[in-house]
Amino acid sequence: MKVMVILVYECDGVIPLPPQQTVNVQHYCLYHPPYSPDLSTCDFDLIPKMKEPLRGIRFRTVPEILLAIDSSIRTINTTGAATGILQLPHLWQPVVHNALH
Repeated sequence: MKVMVILVYECDGVIPLPPQQTVNVQHYCLYHPPYSPDLSTCDFDLIPKMKEPLRGIRFRTVPEILLAIDSSIRTINTTGAATGILQLPHLWQPVVHNALH
């Protein structure tokens, strides 16, 4: 049995609703929580770049898929498409330093 849990975000927090209760969207305002880590994950931009070279290719076996994915990841690393995530610790170091002082 599948159970769907609906969470309604309000300014004060999250209100879980039981599965039997429905939500009338005309009466509930669904706000995104500020600075939610779920809005943009680290791999949000990386996965489409990894899938792009594989688009339109049909694979016959799982090892073919794994080799193609490995090749795609290596291409991303050599073309510099993944440099943004690698620069993140360096860019955040001044922010952390300023927060401590």
